[in-house]
Amino acid sequence: PAYLMHRYQLQAAATVLGGRDFTYALKGDGQAPTAMIDGERQQAALTALLATLSPEALTLSPELVGLIPPRPPMSGNSRELFPRDTGYLFDPVAAAGTASILSLQVLLDPKRAARLNQLAAGSGGSPNFPTVLDALFKATWNDVEGGTALKELIAQQVQRQMVDQLVLMAAESGAASAVRAEAWDALNVIKGHVENRLAKGVEADSTELDNVESWRGHYWFIGQQIAAAATSNAGW
Repeated sequence: PAYLMHRYQLQAAATVLGGRDFTYALKGDGQAPTAMIDGERQQAALTALLATLSPEALTLSPELVGLIPPRPPMSGNSRELFPRDTGYLFDPVAAAGTASILSLQVLLDPKRAARLNQLAAGSGGSPNFPTVLDALFKATWNDVEGGTALKELIAQQVQRQMVDQLVLMAAESGAASAVRAEAWDALNVIKGHVENRLAKGVEADSTELDNVESWRGHYWFIGQQIAAAATSNAGW
């Protein structure tokens, strides 16, 4: 609960992005039923939401991880436990994934994306969905190689989850066609990015070969995932 305490303000900030202020006005009471949320306030909400996806915000210290022992045998599971890919040991990467998916789901919500486009078209000063996608790409794909090994694993986790959410959005038959197209365009941008990194040779800040191989495998996997999504949805 402490690690995910920000989820409440996450939802609150998300209502600002692509949202309107409104009141339940009555005829003749002089209140404006709805009002545009200015672009500066929406941009501030976007910046705050993106900050929750940084490896620095998601990474637990090694000292704290070292204080979390395996659970006793036959102690069962509960909703207070994070998922684990590490067997009986606490998994700080999976914990970060749980937090990051909460942020990605509000940023890549199809209905919010449609509202963003319509509000931006009406006001001219609000961010549209492509603007959000561009900011999300820069926050999660640019200059994330390097740093501690754990932060790099978490950066890769966030990138995989972003691709997963974009694939779901692009395939969502109930989403606006413009939103689906913009999601697919974002996937193509990511695919081009990973192909470019592979073509040039992955050069992580770390000099450890294992680290470079980790990024190489990660980029190859992302490229294959996007290609497979395009093939399976060829009838769009």
